[in-house]
Amino acid sequence: MKNKLALVSLALVAFGTTSISHIQRADAATILGGVDLAKYCRETHVVYRPTRAVLVGNNAYSWRCRMPLTIFSDWPYWDHGIDMNAVCRRQYNRSSAYARTNNPSSPYSWQCYR
Repeated sequence: MKNKLALVSLALVAFGTTSISHIQRADAATILGGVDLAKYCRETHVVYRPTRAVLVGNNAYSWRCRMPLTIFSDWPYWDHGIDMNAVCRRQYNRSSAYARTNNPSSPYSWQCYR
């Protein structure tokens, strides 16, 4: 009887371990796609002329929306920091969307997740 009980217990443990190892975490992130910074800047920062996305450095945190302050030229201008999470929420129309960079040294490494 003890041997039978031990065998059943062993089978349950082995089965349970195998099934659990194949279950994906419920909180695992799903990639929605990249970010369209040009569109975000155009749609959210309109003053006199369309605002554009510019890179002011060489890393993922160097993106700005550049707003010309006059109708006549690109100078003077005002650079506004970009909230990448807001970009993802707006672009994918999901309140739970958020941004993550997989390489902080690369300006082109942003992805949106849910």
